[in-house]
Amino acid sequence: MKNLKIILSLLITVCFLNGCSADLSDYKEVDSPFDIKKYFTGDLVAWGMLQDYTDKVNRRFCVEINGNWTGNKGV
Repeated sequence: MKNLKIILSLLITVCFLNGCSADLSDYKEVDSPFDIKKYFTGDLVAWGMLQDYTDKVNRRFCVEINGNWTGNKGV
């Protein structure tokens, strides 16, 4: 009975982990790669939240950003 519980637990774990995996080849044919300089140039609005260790949301926030670049240095 103990071995059956162990095998069943392992089988369930493998099924859950397999469901969370992604095939990286799905992302290989992207039209345009992510360009951080293009994304963070100009006006940008972002929202976020802070959670504690129990996943309880403690604070929400909104940030308005104006980004610009000098060479490889972003401000």
